[in-house]
Amino acid sequence: MIQEFGGLTVLKEIEKKAFGANLIYLGDTLNFPYGPKSKEEIVKFAIHNTEFLLSKGADVVVVACGTATSQALGVLKDRFNVPIIRNN
Repeated sequence: MIQEFGGLTVLKEIEKKAFGANLIYLGDTLNFPYGPKSKEEIVKFAIHNTEFLLSKGADVVVVACGTATSQALGVLKDRFNVPIIRNN
């Protein structure tokens, strides 16, 4: 049995509710885990990841990482002109 966690769990829930939507998933395994990183590093990663998603045509960005949400959500919302929401 494959156990899903974090962003994959969020993706599955979005797929259930946004049937037919074109979804892009990014899991930042290069910089994982974010927990021990500084706020500056986390904000840098979040900006880079958001720019990547937007370059692929994303209209909405969901931040599913709790650490990225707490450290970078406000910066992302201020910097980008698309809806940026957090996982509840």
